[in-house]
Amino acid sequence: MMYTHYKTRKRNSGLFRIFGVAVAAAAVVFLFVNFKQYIFFWKYTQHRIAREIAIAMDTRSLEEREKLLKNITSNCEDLDGDNRLSADAFFLAGEAHCLLGEAVMGRSFSETVINDGAPLATGEEAWPHFISAIRCVNKGLALSGAMEPRQALILAKAGFYAGYYGNERLFTIIRGIGPVATLGTVDDVRFAALMYVLAGKNEAGFGILGEHGKISDTIEGRLFQAALYSISKQYTNAILNYQEILRKTSDGAVLKLVHINLGKLYYNQSLFNESLGHFTSALAIDEHDNHLKIWIGKNYSALGNKAKARAIWSEVLAIDAGNEEVKKLLNPM
Repeated sequence: MMYTHYKTRKRNSGLFRIFGVAVAAAAVVFLFVNFKQYIFFWKYTQHRIAREIAIAMDTRSLEEREKLLKNITSNCEDLDGDNRLSADAFFLAGEAHCLLGEAVMGRSFSETVINDGAPLATGEEAWPHFISAIRCVNKGLALSGAMEPRQALILAKAGFYAGYYGNERLFTIIRGIGPVATLGTVDDVRFAALMYVLAGKNEAGFGILGEHGKISDTIEGRLFQAALYSISKQYTNAILNYQEILRKTSDGAVLKLVHINLGKLYYNQSLFNESLGHFTSALAIDEHDNHLKIWIGKNYSALGNKAKARAIWSEVLAIDAGNEEVKKLLNPM
């Protein structure tokens, strides 16, 4: 009797062990099936996408960089469907889209501000990439509950380029990044400085620029500082900076840009003779630039010489018959 009872207990124990192993195996299979995206994506993220982004950013050719980034964003979109719960997937996709938007624009952040001021005109082709970057980073934030400094910088940049966030929101994001000295590039530092200035924090913004923005090392740095003075409406400082650049360079492209920016500064302050002088100097460097002729005409018109202005605008229209700005100047409503 006892022997039979012992055999039954032993047999049951064996069955329980087999059942336990089966349950454990089923659990492993379940976890693998349901969480394989994390395993696969983590490997893909660390050893491919991140490396590809780094390679793209080290590529000097803007055309080649754009091509590489388009491929990266395409890969991120393919992964998106399999990684809906992965914050890292969305953060990387956001960075790739933001970098692609900048590549499509064809100029660095510093170059864009120097040439266009703020707000920036990103163009119809680049704008959707910045919107995609915002969407991806915010999804990553919703999943993880927090952003690292690089991810916050990408969100702020994309939000600024797309005109998606206001100045206070952009400033809040940038302020939350932490020490500006830890930002990866000079362009990033200058971006942070601009966000401070746009939020009305001029002293802090120019302090950041002066300490970390390399404004005295290159002509580009001096041009960016002058542009930032203009954006912050510190026109006297902007003019002084531009005049210093005129004295220190013989580069025709830089001289033309500085004369244009000075011409606009003086025009906006109703100093039309001074403005006319700078646009005329710019035209002497590039006599085929019709945009300069339009500004020269505006100055003549503001000075009361309407006939001279109309003659110049008519000359432009004869060369560029589809110029809508000139048409409006010649036939005001």
